[in-house]
Amino acid sequence: MSYSSMPRSDEHVRLRGESGLVKRAVNTRSAAQRPESRLLLACARTTADPAQSAAIRAVLDSPIRWPELIALAEQHKVLPLLSRQLQAFPDRVPQPVLEQLRDMAMSAARQSLFLTGALLNVLALFQSHGIDAIPLKGPLLATVAYGNLALRQFDDLDILVHTQDMLPARDLLIAQGYQPLVQLSDRQAESYLRSQYVYPFISGDGSTIVELHHDIRPRYFAFHLDPERLWTRLERLPLGGREVLNLSSEDLLLMLCVHGANHCWERLAWICDLAELIRARPDLDWPLLLDEARRSGGERMLLLGLLLARELLGATLPELMTRRIAEDAALPRLLAATTAGLFREPTQPLTASERARFHLRSRERWRDRWQYCLYLLISPTEEDWTAQPLPAALTFLYALSRPLKLLGRYGMRPLKDLIGRQDS
Repeated sequence: MSYSSMPRSDEHVRLRGESGLVKRAVNTRSAAQRPESRLLLACARTTADPAQSAAIRAVLDSPIRWPELIALAEQHKVLPLLSRQLQAFPDRVPQPVLEQLRDMAMSAARQSLFLTGALLNVLALFQSHGIDAIPLKGPLLATVAYGNLALRQFDDLDILVHTQDMLPARDLLIAQGYQPLVQLSDRQAESYLRSQYVYPFISGDGSTIVELHHDIRPRYFAFHLDPERLWTRLERLPLGGREVLNLSSEDLLLMLCVHGANHCWERLAWICDLAELIRARPDLDWPLLLDEARRSGGERMLLLGLLLARELLGATLPELMTRRIAEDAALPRLLAATTAGLFREPTQPLTASERARFHLRSRERWRDRWQYCLYLLISPTEEDWTAQPLPAALTFLYALSRPLKLLGRYGMRPLKDLIGRQDS
């Protein structure tokens, strides 16, 4: 059954005519309480102790709409975890469902193996030309946090290189048959990379997307972690019989929290990444992590990610982080909003102004909030570059035209809402 065909609650019907936000809140609360949502949360982990197995069995006592559950797991990219956990309950799960889950998990594993091979080829290519590169997320995160490449779904490859290596790396990818999704000259690319943090490519056969990063987050996000600092704390890990560079566990955890906040935590897999990394790395240097988060303006994003991992997936946190979470009065509301929105219907995505408000509430420093608002108004997006490529000498026009473009698309209401939230 699709989300759009589900019967709506009486409460939702009564609120017809109320604001869209009220109706959205009712929908998302009820969606999070459905047995399919609760079962997905109970299964979204690599291991289940006796207490967790009992929790899964208790949810299975409810009538489960299996097509909806499978669609939800695919949407949240946790299908391998769902399959792994439900295989232990052949007495409660219909055999055709178990077989379908097993087949889908195997298909995802084949995709992961294929992309891992593509990643190793690209890393070897870069290494042969003196370009250092760090895989972000993808297969390396699967092995570090999940201990099994087949348990984490991913669809593309993210690779971090030094800013000065972006154009040489681009040329090497093009020579291997990859095509940039944004066609730019060298001078245009230099301007593009001043506002964009990622340069996307697709293989000639369309099977592999590679995103080259020279920063962790886009400029408009106003997250002040110096990407060059990451290169001073690297470790080397085995992947596919080779050694590859990897972020330190602390930097990786912070990056995952910032990534989730940037995307408003709309996917359960991103919370799973945190919970599994915390379980896999019990020797995390929590004071160092907290200091780095404070320095870069990402403390609240870090704390929110950890709170989600603890409340939804049972991650164990040290006393230092538990105390900091309790001291931040903004976190309970953020947790409630994020948890409710996690199982939002796909037909009701967040609006641009709702995303912006969530981003602002996720920041603890006023200067970061104001920089976010400024950059959001003047920083061109990949869509701007793709829709209307300008000569390098005229790229400053993107910053001048973007406020007018936003005004034409959304009107004044989102800006008034944003300013009003800031002032309050």
